[in-house]
Amino acid sequence: MRYLATALLLVSLFLSACTATAPKVPEQAAKTLSGHRDSVMALSFSPDGKTLASGSMDSTVRLWSVSDGKLEQELKGHRTWVNAVAFSPKGDLVASGSGGVDENILLWDVNSKKIIRTLEGHVSSVQSLAFSPDGNTLASGSSDKTVSLWDVNSGRLLKTLRGHFGRVWSVAFSPDGSTIASGSFDKTVRLWSVTTGDEIHRLEGHDGSVLSVAFNPAGTVLASGSGGSKNNLKFWDVASGKLITSVDGSANSVTSLSFSNDGRYLAMGSGGAGSNVKVWDAEAHTLKATLNGHSNHVNTVAFSPAGMPLVSGADDRLIIFWE
Repeated sequence: MRYLATALLLVSLFLSACTATAPKVPEQAAKTLSGHRDSVMALSFSPDGKTLASGSMDSTVRLWSVSDGKLEQELKGHRTWVNAVAFSPKGDLVASGSGGVDENILLWDVNSKKIIRTLEGHVSSVQSLAFSPDGNTLASGSSDKTVSLWDVNSGRLLKTLRGHFGRVWSVAFSPDGSTIASGSFDKTVRLWSVTTGDEIHRLEGHDGSVLSVAFNPAGTVLASGSGGSKNNLKFWDVASGKLITSVDGSANSVTSLSFSNDGRYLAMGSGGAGSNVKVWDAEAHTLKATLNGHSNHVNTVAFSPAGMPLVSGADDRLIIFWE
């Protein structure tokens, strides 16, 4: 009996250890993906919504099957952390941007899973990437305080947009491809003409560094989020550059923004002690849901082009799918 009791105790301890190390799926989550060995910094869906790309501080890009959550491929090529990933509109390319000693942008062929082009020119970390709607141009925002526009087919640098006085943390193309929005540590959002590279509007009012910008699908409204605890989520009229309204998005910082494909909802990632994902009514500017599950700073959120799911990535190394 003594041996049986000892065996049962060992089994119990083993099961407890397995339970403790396995990622816990939050009640509101559809599934949780684990595998990255460091913080998940960026997420991007393929245009058909079937594949999810993730970039991590572990220096890798991973491609996941959305339907079953299985890892399809781990892309290794960056020497340091990956801050940004973006699927091309055709779904044939993934762009990834890095920091530290590796300040380059890599273009990956989705079919072969190989690097087809390296874009060099930034002199500090690449923080954000966005493809133009036609897929021919890639915009990159960098800690070197610039926004660069690249020819995707040749890898040639087309334009460098200068004007920010702080790190450029987020970039986004308007749905018609005519305008680029950029958010910076200088506490401003700027709208640029893609054709001329000229600044169209300078949007001021944030009290902290602007960490994320996102156009609604109609291209009429721009959302921006910043650090700080007051009025850190703002909605702007794109045509006039005027503020529509401000709300208290998070008690700490608004780290990432993503509109749903129908424009009805805005997902928001939150950093700091109150790390969670919030979903806002994008027209009424009211909070619809707070999704709890991450145990650390939420760095990135993304709505699927297919409508659902909504995904988030955080410093806890997890990717959570929310239905």
